[in-house]
Amino acid sequence: MGLASTGQLIFGWCVVAVSYQLAPKVHGFCIVYFRVVVASISTLLWTLFVISLCLVQLQHDPAYPKVLFSVSEWALMLSELVFVCSTSYDFLQIRSLELDLGITGPHYIEVPGQNGIHR
Repeated sequence: MGLASTGQLIFGWCVVAVSYQLAPKVHGFCIVYFRVVVASISTLLWTLFVISLCLVQLQHDPAYPKVLFSVSEWALMLSELVFVCSTSYDFLQIRSLELDLGITGPHYIEVPGQNGIHR
């Protein structure tokens, strides 16, 4: 859980940075502000998760830290789920998708080991 949530947190802040750069072209700054808030909440929850993990490891009777650990773990996963779902807004902005291979006119392929050029 620690590795997955750390990776998701790094991914989240990278998406915030890219989203901020593309905001004038793709969508407004409203979604960027939303992502900054969700990423900030995720960062705070990740910090709480790490602190509670350390408390669970240090105490012999970890009743209270285990509850804090579980709550922070679930809240962190829910905040990451909200963040990932917010990226669906970017996919709604895609109007058309074109693939330009740059192929024009007849093309010939030279097959090794055979005489001539095949079309």
